[in-house]
Amino acid sequence: MEKPAYVKLQRFFRLRLLSLAGDWQQVNHFLSDLESEASQIKKQAMQISWHLRGGATYTDVLNFSDEEIKLSRELIQQNLEITKNTKLPYF
Repeated sequence: MEKPAYVKLQRFFRLRLLSLAGDWQQVNHFLSDLESEASQIKKQAMQISWHLRGGATYTDVLNFSDEEIKLSRELIQQNLEITKNTKLPYF
């Protein structure tokens, strides 16, 4: 039986921290990078949920797979281009 994804991520995180053991500057840098990445993910999810206008909530978007994120961004880009070409308002 395969382990759940969160167990794999915990193991990765622990191994990564252990590899940095003793070098607190690298640990702080690693944690700072993770916080930055989390912030970017939240911003992207907020943007996608706004553009989908109720088609998916912020929580829904946070649970999207990488493929669903890619498809959503392509859909948003297409809608922006159509709106630009037709000169219709896009709020």
